[in-house]
Amino acid sequence: MLSSSYVCGKPVEVRQAAGLLLKNNLKTAFKSMPVTNQEYIKAELLPCLGSADRQIRSTSGTIISAIVELGGVLGWPELLHTLVKCLDSTDLTHMEGAMDALSKVFLLYIYTRLSPGTASRVVLFYYLLNMYTFLKYNVLFH
Repeated sequence: MLSSSYVCGKPVEVRQAAGLLLKNNLKTAFKSMPVTNQEYIKAELLPCLGSADRQIRSTSGTIISAIVELGGVLGWPELLHTLVKCLDSTDLTHMEGAMDALSKVFLLYIYTRLSPGTASRVVLFYYLLNMYTFLKYNVLFH
């Protein structure tokens, strides 16, 4: 997977490409694979939310949103617990990884569940909120 314990010495770009390949393959194979394999993938993804590499955090968020698209949030009860735990952390990498995953799941929900007009307004609000948060974060922490 993407976590550093399995890929020591591999460049971030290779790990990121492997993650995107995994995401693409999951879209066609996830529902038909054994539940033990699904659970293994999910368990290996969650620690990647706190990776030191921003690209790995982002890629894991992308894969998480793809899995949620296929099985729903209720099909992954550990996900919400882990995201809340990361958001409560004092470690900024965990917080950023959780926010990235949440934003991707949120946008996926908007695009798949809301009418186009409503979705575009919600997405605009979401990006304005993101910009405000970004500016606030940079003023407070830099």
